[in-house]
Amino acid sequence: MCAGLARRPAGACAARCAARVLCSALTCLTAHTLACRAKYQEEIKHLERAKTDMQIEESFLHDKFRQLKADNDRMKAEIDSYRTRLGNATEDYVSRLEACALS
Repeated sequence: MCAGLARRPAGACAARCAARVLCSALTCLTAHTLACRAKYQEEIKHLERAKTDMQIEESFLHDKFRQLKADNDRMKAEIDSYRTRLGNATEDYVSRLEACALS
């Protein structure tokens, strides 16, 4: 029999001791579960912040890409314009040379 429970039968004492052990184990398990839950919630918050940061970075890169594409298109149009002007100038120069040669 358990100390302090001399008047109770052995089965009652064992049941009470088992209940205390079970209660203690459940309390420990509950504390551990709450600690794990808090840890996981903190990790989730950290991952959500990282996700937000990555979304901002992605948005920035998309804007930068659009800007670079627009610059590229503008420069391509400029090059085409110079190519056309150079072709026209070359044709004019050839015409003048031919005119001078015929004179």
